[in-house]
Amino acid sequence: MPGLGHRKSDEASTPHGLRRAAAKLISALPNAPILWLIIAGLVSIAVMAAGVLIANEARYRSHDHAEWRERIELLVTVAGLATLVIALSLLFAVRAFARLHRSARHHLDTALNNITQGLMQYDSVARIVWCNQRYVEMYGLSLDVIRPGALFRDVMEHRKATGSFAGDPIKFCATVLKNVSEKRLTHTVLATPSGRLIQIVNQPLNDGGWVTTHEDVTDLKRSEQQVEHLAHYDVLTGLPNCALFRERLAAEIGRTEHGEKFALLYLDIDEFKDINDSLGHPVGDEFLRQLAERLRVCVSEAGFIARLGGDEFAIIQTSVQEPLDVEALVNRVHAAIREPFHCGGHQLSADASIGIAMAPADGNDLDQLIKNADLAMYEAKSSGRRAFRFFVPRMDAVAKARREMAIDLRAAISNGEFELHYQPIVDIRDHTIGACEALIRWRHPEKGMISPVDFIPVAEDTGLINEIGAWVLATACEEAATWPNHVKVAVNVSPVQFKSQTLALRVIQALAASGLSAGTGDYRGGADPRRRCGAGGAAPAARDWRADRAG
Repeated sequence: MPGLGHRKSDEASTPHGLRRAAAKLISALPNAPILWLIIAGLVSIAVMAAGVLIANEARYRSHDHAEWRERIELLVTVAGLATLVIALSLLFAVRAFARLHRSARHHLDTALNNITQGLMQYDSVARIVWCNQRYVEMYGLSLDVIRPGALFRDVMEHRKATGSFAGDPIKFCATVLKNVSEKRLTHTVLATPSGRLIQIVNQPLNDGGWVTTHEDVTDLKRSEQQVEHLAHYDVLTGLPNCALFRERLAAEIGRTEHGEKFALLYLDIDEFKDINDSLGHPVGDEFLRQLAERLRVCVSEAGFIARLGGDEFAIIQTSVQEPLDVEALVNRVHAAIREPFHCGGHQLSADASIGIAMAPADGNDLDQLIKNADLAMYEAKSSGRRAFRFFVPRMDAVAKARREMAIDLRAAISNGEFELHYQPIVDIRDHTIGACEALIRWRHPEKGMISPVDFIPVAEDTGLINEIGAWVLATACEEAATWPNHVKVAVNVSPVQFKSQTLALRVIQALAASGLSAGTGDYRGGADPRRRCGAGGAAPAARDWRADRAG
């Protein structure tokens, strides 16, 4: 029996320390069910180990009791320490996990409360699960209402009461709940009473609830509207541009299938290039702005006006029954344009050439209709400007002939098909020839001789006149060098050539190459083109010039 009493004494001392340590451990542990199960398992293992040791007590009774007792105490101590170490390790791990969890939750809350969107989650019975700070601030709501457990309907009624919702809360809630029940993702943009635009996205969840995001897209929508405006409107005048014009024209062509008619008017401002060249682009821009405003007033409700670029405008006149309806608008346009303009301290005058195509009579294809109106405008310009013309089919044939002639002119320059004929200029006093005027002729290999009346206008329009004129000048001077000394040569110069910066140089080169002298030149109607080299580019207005043959 002494052995049992000694064991009791040991149980009263050694396990007592373990109980105190266990008490501290338990008091420090969080309320974690899994951790409690682990600790209970460890204690069970320790009890089972103790039971095994006690069961073997009888086996060792016949042996040395002191040795047996020491082994038992050592094993119990080791088991207790192992249990304590494991429990403390688990405690530290749980605490670290808890800190990590709190940190992650803090970072998540910080992120949710600082994003630009308002976020809110509702459960399956339309109660708030959570909400970020941005949602509350976006609408100026009260945290007494916007809190977990609040009903969706109460939230919307609170927004209505605070002035951040302009609709019917009941209908809005019913629509959202219907979409959520059907698992339908929705995107909606609503305007607040203050004029802000809010994009609302409702994402249904599998548990029957949903997450809603609210984003202020006012600035984004304004930027999109600005980009849209720039894509379809002219920056300078504010009128629709060519892209929007084509869209509108296509729509009007579609209406002709239902019996409607309209007119397409192409306008070209006759004096705009002179204004730009002589007074500069700022004055030219101001002129275009004033002109656009006048045209807008003229057209008004009668149709649609656009700036196609430069000094070209287009008008779509709707509800047209006969050409007289169009002529009335043309008269208003001409009257408005012919009124003086005051731009940058200058009083300006202008006019316009207008081409008109009627739809569907002149075409029901967009490009064809534009082409016909453009042909009619060109006809108006060719007739002396300041006029208008309706499209007629022959214009297409004339335009085709002009295109073919332009192609043939380029070939004529390359193939040397031009000839110079000379018309003598006779002095009636003594009946002597004092000069000869160089006249160009074109001997076409298939069409024969072509008059300058036919090909010079085409050459001027295409710019080929500069190359042709240079050939005429050089050839006339070269041939005149073989004439008698008293006979002069006269060469006609196109107004288009006078706009070229190289005309004076070509004159000097032709004279130098031929050996002619221009000391007694005769310059009709304006300045000597040679002065442009030494007088800083004076713009001549001469029709032709004459040169003396060197003596």
